[in-house]
Amino acid sequence: MIGVIMKGWGHLEHAGLALRFARAYRTAGKVARAAADKGTDRMVKEMQAGVAVDRGSLRDSIRKERVSGKTIMVRAGGTPETMHARGSYTFDEALAVEYGTTKMPAQPFFWPVVDRAREKIERDVGVEVDAAMTAFKDDD
Repeated sequence: MIGVIMKGWGHLEHAGLALRFARAYRTAGKVARAAADKGTDRMVKEMQAGVAVDRGSLRDSIRKERVSGKTIMVRAGGTPETMHARGSYTFDEALAVEYGTTKMPAQPFFWPVVDRAREKIERDVGVEVDAAMTAFKDDD
């Protein structure tokens, strides 16, 4: 009798599992980015609604920018319309309004929104990713 024992077929199972994990990772990333986008959109709208409006340039400068694939930055000010020269120095209206000046009290519009939104965004991202992974698991 001649026989052979073949071992090592497990690598095919591992490859299949790795492909499933990769698919799940991509799905989770897409869902997390979408939930973070929604959350930062809400932050921008809340900041725009809560900022003191003089000419509207500060309100209009509040925006979100994708810095990289996974990083979103919400910004206020830093635009030509919000930068003002006074004598020998230049100041940003966003900073003056948020923190106040020697002649004007602070009217915080940025950090209070960030503080309120941060946990909610993290929670929403978690809920969305959990739901996507549950659906992903149920599909297989």
